[in-house]
Amino acid sequence: MYKTGLIIVLLIFSISQHLSYAGIRQAKNFKEIKSILNYAGQDTLVIFDVDDVLLMPSDQILQRPFKKQLEEIEASMEARVGKTEARKLYSIILSQRQVQPVDLQIVVTIKNLQQKGIKVLALTNAPVGSFGHIRSMENWRQEELRSIGYDFEASWPNLSFKAFSSADLRGGLKEKHIKSRLFATDNSPTFIKGILCTCHMSKRAALQAFLTYAKLKPKKIIYLDDKLKYIKQLQEFALKEGIEFIGIEYTAAYQKQQELNYKRAKKQFLILERDGRWISDKNIDKP
Repeated sequence: MYKTGLIIVLLIFSISQHLSYAGIRQAKNFKEIKSILNYAGQDTLVIFDVDDVLLMPSDQILQRPFKKQLEEIEASMEARVGKTEARKLYSIILSQRQVQPVDLQIVVTIKNLQQKGIKVLALTNAPVGSFGHIRSMENWRQEELRSIGYDFEASWPNLSFKAFSSADLRGGLKEKHIKSRLFATDNSPTFIKGILCTCHMSKRAALQAFLTYAKLKPKKIIYLDDKLKYIKQLQEFALKEGIEFIGIEYTAAYQKQQELNYKRAKKQFLILERDGRWISDKNIDKP
């Protein structure tokens, strides 16, 4: 009788702990997220935003805490050289910059989830098609992720490339706040090797179209993004579809380690504009 009662108590505790994770929560480091991912099963779809969640630029001026200063430098550069040339110069930054995982534990965790048969998807606002000197932004995004150990294709080995039409998206609208006016594009959301590039279309509309294409309806979605508005988009979609949802606002990349070296940043952009090449913090600091 005692053992039966203890089992019931433990079961209730386990269920209550599980339910306490439902909804949206914040996390400033990945350690806070691991216990949530432990509840993922093969009927769970785990989704990661890319920029400032999976990876971040290694150079200080390109990092999230200095977004305002970067936008000021971008605007000044565009005023001098024009929008078309500014796009070409920024594409040089993208193709030559170094990136790093926001947390090395995420690379290992994704591999572990995939080994358990849990599907993992990268969902990013990144544009597709050409941008400046980059011929394919979707290929650039995929190659950049692979360069630091992320392999989302492993979750979708039999799912081929797909560019979604307006009919697929069911009227999904463009986001009002595009990351940068330099990235404006009219292309459509695209799936490539485990990565869903929304092209600044509604993440909700893009995910809905993707799940239809993949013929997948998970029982649970766990979604990590650094922006709350996108988490709420997917939460609304999950609620409508009867899918359990756990959203995590992950802000590790927002933690400023030191003050911006503005002199170095201005020198980097001066060289970029003059010579058409991006010099990393490490190299530009060499005597």
